[in-house]
Amino acid sequence: MSVRLETETELEAALRSERAAREQLDRILSSIGEAFFALDADGRFTYVNDRAETLLDHPRHELLGEAIWDVFPGAVGSPFWLQHQRAMDEGAPAEFEEYSALLATWFAVRAYPSEGGLSVFLSDVTERRALLARERASAARARGLAALAEGLTAAVDAEAVARVAVEQARAVLGAEVAALVQVEDGLLHITDASGYGDRAPRWDGLALDAVPGPLSEAIRSGGVVAVGSREEWRQRYGEPTPDVENEAWAAVPLLLRRGALGALKLGFAAPRDFGPEDCELLLALGLQVAQALDRARLYERVSEIAHVLQQGLLPRRLPSMPHMELAVRYRPLGDAAEVGGDFYDVFEAGEGEWALALGDVSGKGTEAAVLNGMARNMIRAITLRERDPVTILASLNAAILQHGDGERFCTVVLATLRRDGDGWALTLASAGHPPPLVLRTDGGIEAVPVRGDLLGLFGDVNHERAEVRLAPGDAIVFHTDGITEARRGEELFGDERLRAAVQQARGVDAEALADRIESVVQDFARGVPRDDEAVVVLRVSPRP
Repeated sequence: MSVRLETETELEAALRSERAAREQLDRILSSIGEAFFALDADGRFTYVNDRAETLLDHPRHELLGEAIWDVFPGAVGSPFWLQHQRAMDEGAPAEFEEYSALLATWFAVRAYPSEGGLSVFLSDVTERRALLARERASAARARGLAALAEGLTAAVDAEAVARVAVEQARAVLGAEVAALVQVEDGLLHITDASGYGDRAPRWDGLALDAVPGPLSEAIRSGGVVAVGSREEWRQRYGEPTPDVENEAWAAVPLLLRRGALGALKLGFAAPRDFGPEDCELLLALGLQVAQALDRARLYERVSEIAHVLQQGLLPRRLPSMPHMELAVRYRPLGDAAEVGGDFYDVFEAGEGEWALALGDVSGKGTEAAVLNGMARNMIRAITLRERDPVTILASLNAAILQHGDGERFCTVVLATLRRDGDGWALTLASAGHPPPLVLRTDGGIEAVPVRGDLLGLFGDVNHERAEVRLAPGDAIVFHTDGITEARRGEELFGDERLRAAVQQARGVDAEALADRIESVVQDFARGVPRDDEAVVVLRVSPRP
């Protein structure tokens, strides 16, 4: 009797100890910050803590003893199911993240196999992944705006700006189509559109009021307009959308202080919930595009003025000289908004006499254009009373010193020409300009030995005079230093390459000789000029 009581007492103590251990384990597992559950070798729940109940959205009594794949049949074949199988088969821990469509939750899962089954820790990482997604989206938007800014910086005209804007807007916002529209005199003009294929937008040339929808509303209101669905369109504008291919739309005005230049409109393939981040991105995009478009418009106006000015500084047409071929190639450096510093002129100076001038003014822009025009016009004026090139250059130097800004100078090579039997006689002088090259019919080539001081720097200047006779078939090549100083890396084109190019064109007419020089120089410099380039070729017509 005594032995039996002692045995029962020991058993009860062991059971109490076991219960206490389980309760302590339960408290420990319930107090951890993660959801935890245990599965036996058959996948049945053997333990579920409080947090696991919450995350799995099932009370403990519905889970314990039940197979996990019976409770969650949709998980069969999922990454969790595959990782469970691998952990059990290989006896190796598994860590992964999986989205549960049933629970609308992202889980971070850590599974540890044992002889009795699997211990699983779950963490809800939905918010963390959402934050990460927002950060990635923000970074993508920042990269998109940076790419837009880079593209707009390189765009110099309105068409280029529009092309960059619509392509980058589609990429950054994931739009199916995009169009940049400018407003002029109340009419819409599509500058560029992307993604439409052969479905061109139908608003080009229409009045602003004739096009209901986010495009016209954005231009009138000056704010971003976003329409997330067809139903919202009908509620907002009282009529079906004319755009049957898209399901959502947005438009941002291209605003400047003086008003809207137009708008950028985007269409999306699926309904969209436009959030604050989308509107902020559209505003930033619209501001960049508006500024670039305004700059491009200004550039186009300045370019047009520069073009007119450049044309006014050069002969309108080349004269026709008896028994003389004449060809010119002129390529100013810089963009279309700048006036080149090189100038040339060929004109009749008197009965049977002609004059040719080729010059290079220091610098670019308006100030250079003033000196450019003054030099050319002064040469013409002085030549009316004086034929000697040395005297003409001295008079031009005095005029530049008197009327110039004192900061610019120029080089000039000047030749007066007159008929000499069946050829031509030339008298030449140079003010710091590269010497002309004479190409004879037999292939011989020579540089005309003329040297002299630059114009516009000193009052006392010296210039040499040279006489050259051109027989039928002979040619003379005048050029600016932009030809010989053309670069490929650090290497100059140089005088020898020019002589070779001229000599290899022996026997061709003036146009072909000018083409040859231009082509060789451009090939050497890979089409990238470093300075204005001008070439004037005279060739005495060969004997019949």
